[in-house]
Amino acid sequence: MTKIDATHNLSESAPSSVLRKVLITIIGGLTAVFSIAFLAGYTVAVTEQGGLNAYAIGTIAAGLGLIGLTVFISYKLWPKGTHEAVPAREKKSQHILWAAVVIGVLLGGYMAVASGDNPDGVFSNEPVTASFAVISIATWLIIVPIITWMWWRTIDEHEADAYREGALVSAHVYIFLAPTWWMAARAGWAPQQDPMIVLVIVSIVWSIVWLYRKYA
Repeated sequence: MTKIDATHNLSESAPSSVLRKVLITIIGGLTAVFSIAFLAGYTVAVTEQGGLNAYAIGTIAAGLGLIGLTVFISYKLWPKGTHEAVPAREKKSQHILWAAVVIGVLLGGYMAVASGDNPDGVFSNEPVTASFAVISIATWLIIVPIITWMWWRTIDEHEADAYREGALVSAHVYIFLAPTWWMAARAGWAPQQDPMIVLVIVSIVWSIVWLYRKYA
């Protein structure tokens, strides 16, 4: 194989390698975040309710095992032997995204712990304390927009186009989904619409389109 052919093959395999890394990071990261948040909330809850018993210890061990298994599988599936060059701007944008992930983990853990005796409170619509609301709102309205703005200034035009296309598709998903679910709920065919579930669906669609258009 000539040097030109080898370089060409490497350039063809690079997108699939990067996409694989992104998928592992997203799936493994989300699994780890939800596991850590649940584990933190559950541990606090059972401790406040009178201490650990055999069932609680088994649940905590299972949670720790899931986190460990997630890390192990992510490591085993991570592409080996790829050394594609990453531009400085992309490295900077990746660092900003990792900072956002860390903030998300910290906020999720705080929400799980602050839920007190309800380990599933982080996913509910139950009333929250003033301090809980202030920290969550401040993070979402101040820290997240700043990180998003910093990330937007570092990305190149290709990724910006992919991100904008994801926004366009996800906006249409919201336009179609929200009134359909609302009307179905009024007819008794579906439960009442939860805005956070809709937000999660729209965000997932946005991320899928963005990553596909960037790496595919």
